[in-house]
Amino acid sequence: MKSSYLSNKFKTPGWILLIMGSFFGILYLFFDYTFGVFDVEKYFALVNVPFINGENDRLFVLVNEHQNLQDEFAAFIIIIGGLFLLLSREKDEDEFILQLKSDALTFSILVNYIILIPCIFLFYDFAFLNVLILNMFTSLFIYIIKFHWSLYRAKKSLENA
Repeated sequence: MKSSYLSNKFKTPGWILLIMGSFFGILYLFFDYTFGVFDVEKYFALVNVPFINGENDRLFVLVNEHQNLQDEFAAFIIIIGGLFLLLSREKDEDEFILQLKSDALTFSILVNYIILIPCIFLFYDFAFLNVLILNMFTSLFIYIIKFHWSLYRAKKSLENA
């Protein structure tokens, strides 16, 4: 069966990016620790907050203030690494592996929304913003865990047969 997945060579960079991004993200989100390498004095913003309030007539702005972009960098490389893992082929890919991938993707989306629905009613303001930030990555992480667990169980059952 022909599939449009990435080469298996994307798995290793995917794991490296995912682990590195998770490390930077956890340090930032839970320990409020930032690395100075991500500090910038000017950055481009698509929408500046005063534009939303009607105080600024520019949509694209170059903001002149100190900012640490560690959280943006972490989110970017988590997503890229997760997509590399999600879209890369296995060494021996067949219809069974494709079915495991499909099942894992369906499962991850379902669990993602099962987690999100109660959070809508339990978290408010900036706590809910944190939930949404974490929710961006939940489906990728659940997919990776579910797929590799299913693959492990399938290989174990073949060894025991």
